[in-house]
Amino acid sequence: MTTSIYFLLFFFLAAVASVSSEDCSYTILVKTGSVSKAGTNSKISAILKDAQGSQVNIPNLENHGKMGSGHDYFEKGNLDTFVVPADCLGSPVCSLTLSSDNKGASSG
Repeated sequence: MTTSIYFLLFFFLAAVASVSSEDCSYTILVKTGSVSKAGTNSKISAILKDAQGSQVNIPNLENHGKMGSGHDYFEKGNLDTFVVPADCLGSPVCSLTLSSDNKGASSG
């Protein structure tokens, strides 16, 4: 059974390109909605894609969180920031896919 995650998603993706294809950084901001039962303790993954089909896979977005030690990510009303170092895509990001493993307490 698919569990819906209530995310009001605002995202900002910034690729800081340099000479090496491994020197980009993608900043993702996720605003979790404030409706009843919004938020999750599930593992959230992300895939960034460009127009050519190249992609950056992020298996656990929380591993790249910048909110400080002990912060509870993806909770009702939170605006969470993640910075992901990765290979540079060949062109600007044109899609973002967020997925949940639907596990853990409050999985959706």
